Amino acid sequence: MLNYVWLAIAFPLIGAAVNGLFGRYMRSKLVSGVIGCTALGLSFLVAILTWWDYSTQVLTLRDSPFYQVTLWPWIHVAELKLDFVLLVDPLSVVMLLFVTGVSFLIHIYSTGYMAHDEGYSRFFSYLNLFVAMMLILSLGGNGIVMFVGWEGVGLCSYLLIGFWYRNMYNANCGMKAFIVNRIGDFGMLIGMFMLFSYFGTLNFVDIFRAAPVVFSGVDSWVPLAIALFLFLGAIGKSAQMPLHIWLPDAMAGPTPVSALIHAATMVTAGVYMVARLNPVFTAAPTAGFVVALIGVATAFVSASIALTQNDIKRVLAYSTVSQLGFMFLACGVGAYWVAIFHVVTHAFFKACLFLCSGSVIHGMHDEQDTRVMGGLAKYMPWTYATFVISTLAISGIPPLAGFFSKDEILWRVAVWQGQFGPAAGWLWALALITAFMTAFYMGRVTFKTFLGKPRWTAQYVEHHKHPHESRPAMVMPLAVLAGLACVAGFLGMPKWLGGFNVIEPFLAPSTAMAAAAPAEVGGAVAGVPAEHGEEVHQAFITLGSTMATEVAFAVLSVLVGLIGLFVLALPMYTRRFGVTEGLKQRLRPLYLLSFNKWYFDEIYHHAIVIPGTAFAYTCWRFFDLKVVDGIVNGVAWVLGAIGQLIRPLQTGFVRNYALYMLLGAVLFIVFNLFK
Repeated sequence: MLNYVWLAIAFPLIGAAVNGLFGRYMRSKLVSGVIGCTALGLSFLVAILTWWDYSTQVLTLRDSPFYQVTLWPWIHVAELKLDFVLLVDPLSVVMLLFVTGVSFLIHIYSTGYMAHDEGYSRFFSYLNLFVAMMLILSLGGNGIVMFVGWEGVGLCSYLLIGFWYRNMYNANCGMKAFIVNRIGDFGMLIGMFMLFSYFGTLNFVDIFRAAPVVFSGVDSWVPLAIALFLFLGAIGKSAQMPLHIWLPDAMAGPTPVSALIHAATMVTAGVYMVARLNPVFTAAPTAGFVVALIGVATAFVSASIALTQNDIKRVLAYSTVSQLGFMFLACGVGAYWVAIFHVVTHAFFKACLFLCSGSVIHGMHDEQDTRVMGGLAKYMPWTYATFVISTLAISGIPPLAGFFSKDEILWRVAVWQGQFGPAAGWLWALALITAFMTAFYMGRVTFKTFLGKPRWTAQYVEHHKHPHESRPAMVMPLAVLAGLACVAGFLGMPKWLGGFNVIEPFLAPSTAMAAAAPAEVGGAVAGVPAEHGEEVHQAFITLGSTMATEVAFAVLSVLVGLIGLFVLALPMYTRRFGVTEGLKQRLRPLYLLSFNKWYFDEIYHHAIVIPGTAFAYTCWRFFDLKVVDGIVNGVAWVLGAIGQLIRPLQTGFVRNYALYMLLGAVLFIVFNLFK
């Protein structure tokens, strides 16, 4: 089956082509939905078979964890030999499983959500193409194949964010996402150029094998520069500061698009790329610290912004930016498998949250402002139940999935110091504060939306409309995702809970190249040979040698979540709803800072947009009009003047032309006689 993993990409590509080319001619919208969903269902089936085949065959060959499938020769120029090759390894298999699985559920949900949209077939064409590009990115066996998918998801995000392009705001949001990502892509290209310059290849397996030798023979700034340029690409694609501004505006697209971008496709690409190229980041500890620092700063700032937002989708958008910060924090401290673990658990509860928000918007007749909601639990019981489960999961409440992955990240940060000393303590403190804010703002949006007194009565009764539960095609994916949010965390149960950690040893062949956990002296860590155990151990300074220390940290993180949810958010947004107005006045500067998104958009507008527009106007006013147009118009004037000079010769009389011929003949004879 491993040789046919390309079918996982082919099926959604075929679905995109059929709906894109022939969708407008189909008599029923249902056909387009069936084609789109079937394509993803088959892709998910291929993913399951690939995982089964890999687990039963390749993992038994300890010396060969990487299985390459070459589809065709591609770029062969001079010393550059690149084929279109797919890489099957634990990391790509995990990505393949959850991307196709979550995307399949989102496609099913979309059949109900987009049922009345005139661009139905176009929507499913874009959606299938989006998933296909993400799979190319995840399965790419070299940097160029991965970059094809990398740019492909960027294109599809532009198409889907601006799907309702007749509204200029939506079109502008799509362009904003596209342009901001180009900044990050520029850095990633430089990083790949440097990789090729020093390794002579962009094949990942070759880079993995040669990295220790190559980096040991160059200056320390080389791996640092490569890692930072690659990370710039991740900053753009995964919406980290300061290039995070595009992701909240991506809410302009239909809600299934938001779920797909935030849970299963585009924004996870940056985390995946850093985990995939972890030997590069391991060779540059300073780069790891930069990754961790930007990750925790993004998580903190985004969570603080989510505290005051009123649009239900925008709260979830900033929540995604914050959770991505946690993932990069894990990567920065070398816990790559933990970052991927959180990618997986986050995919389930965040997809569920976004689809629930779409159900609320659908039931509230396109209303997204939580200030005019309230009391919806009675009218939308399935949406309410699944939203609460996902809220508890993202808040880190056991035994739901978010508890296991988030707590593991906090623990890894707590025990990590590397060469940066006390800095790790500050990273952990900021991460813990962010976890508290996460629980609070998720409780805020949940309780404002579903509990308390209805604040929509006067508005909706006037138009004879009432909130209602969504159709079964929309509710079923919510139930499945909520169920996965309940059980997915058990894949990575810590030892102190007596559980069996499945995902860490499975990912070990892909992530063991970077020491990802504290180890016993002389022992093996996540697949690292025992002789390197001492080196691995020296990268960590644990806070305690007993299991009780880790338990205490876990209890602390759970208490933080419970306090944020039930001690603060629940009474503030149910029984004491008006108390928040007084807090806004007393903390007005902080409130305005949060509500206005730390003024990032305003800063960029004044620092980049206005000067850029002024510069462009100046170039147009002087260089374009006077130089470019001057040259073009000058050439036309000269040719026109010459034409005016010879115009009198064109009389139209045959006798004049005969005279010109005679004069020409005489001149020719005279010239030849006297030369």
